[in-house]
Amino acid sequence: MKAVLISLPNWFLAHPKPSWTTELLENYMKKIWEEFKQNFDSKNHKNWIAGVDKEKENLGWPSDLSYFIGYKIAEGYYKNTEDKGKAIKDLLRNKDPYRILEVSGYGKF
Repeated sequence: MKAVLISLPNWFLAHPKPSWTTELLENYMKKIWEEFKQNFDSKNHKNWIAGVDKEKENLGWPSDLSYFIGYKIAEGYYKNTEDKGKAIKDLLRNKDPYRILEVSGYGKF
């Protein structure tokens, strides 16, 4: 899927270089998720891993944002799976990422 820029909140325009803390990421997770899910099946990882394009950089978009999203999905999957040992094996094997996402409950804001 093609990456489509989302309309970022006015906060980003007023603070072009925000300090990306966990709290800030949590506050903007829905907007971040909307863009991420558009790229979920894409092989284009630009703006998610190993840097961002100039437009995103100017908006203060953090590099490697996919690690935060992956952590939140894994955290949700682990919490929502009764057998914790199986949950860890599933996450390490990653044979069905759509199932992991569904069970995680992530993205249901």
